[in-house]
Amino acid sequence: MGQKITLIEYNDGTYAGDDMDPDIQYRDCLPCVSGKEKIVDDVVVDIVEVTRRIEDMRRIEDMLNYAYKIVAIPPLTYDQLIISDNCISHWPFESAAPYEDIKGTNDWDGLLSNALADITQYKQGISSIEILDQYGDDPFILGLADADLSDSFPLKSGYSNPALTLCFWFKPTSVLGSGSMMDVDKGHGAADKSFKLAFLESLGNVYANLYLSSNNTAWSQWNVGSKRIGSNFDTNTWYHICISIAADGSWRSRIWDDTAKAIKADDVTGALGAPLATSTSTWDVFAWTSFSKPAVHSANFDDMLIFDRVLTVDEMDAIRTKYAAT
Repeated sequence: MGQKITLIEYNDGTYAGDDMDPDIQYRDCLPCVSGKEKIVDDVVVDIVEVTRRIEDMRRIEDMLNYAYKIVAIPPLTYDQLIISDNCISHWPFESAAPYEDIKGTNDWDGLLSNALADITQYKQGISSIEILDQYGDDPFILGLADADLSDSFPLKSGYSNPALTLCFWFKPTSVLGSGSMMDVDKGHGAADKSFKLAFLESLGNVYANLYLSSNNTAWSQWNVGSKRIGSNFDTNTWYHICISIAADGSWRSRIWDDTAKAIKADDVTGALGAPLATSTSTWDVFAWTSFSKPAVHSANFDDMLIFDRVLTVDEMDAIRTKYAAT
């Protein structure tokens, strides 16, 4: 990432070729020649004169060997991103404290949550969290009431101009019965809702849909139709899901298939036709199955992160590559 070019530096601080992209920054500057003298073939040459009257120089190429390596600003690493102020919550789902937010204060509520840590399969650490719905039994879920969310949480009621990036590892383990659903959302089944990322199953195909709503009053309706961000998710395969949504509803998803070692949906972008909104509903992760047939619908989640800004593709990849090769 970057290029190496040769610049002549003038004493007034300007450079030959200063019409470059302003996002490109000078890095790793080799010894500067401006305003100094250098012996070239035993002839003392004033550099200021060199830069303005190069036609009088002998072996000017020797002077131009003083080059500047120009590189784009590198993306933040995983370790830098998770300690940044923009990282609002980080749930690693470790068995010793599976509900703990190790970055912020948004621990999952033990009264609203009953999901269990799974030490048999995980992507980082020593465990993940299992979300499960067994027909006829209470589902295993995670939940946190809006009033208990930190003021910095981008979907909390009252937050102004929210933007959001949500990243996590996801592994569907049992998907039986059309109509099954796995949600990460704020407002499913409630009158006041804002965001839903749903993994659904139909005729054996597990696919992911994104929904937004600006506090619609009908629980079954969203302001915009669903936007497909991925399909054909295989059971017992880890996927890294990363989705960014700007305040105006424009979005980008990045999905990594850890078995195929490839991007599943490469830089998918779109517009949702509605701004990202807040709501008073519970922030939760849950599963449910069709009420008409016995089924088990389950998945594991690991290393879930929330940011209050849109991440770049490079930053999304930096988060994923902490625990998966490129």
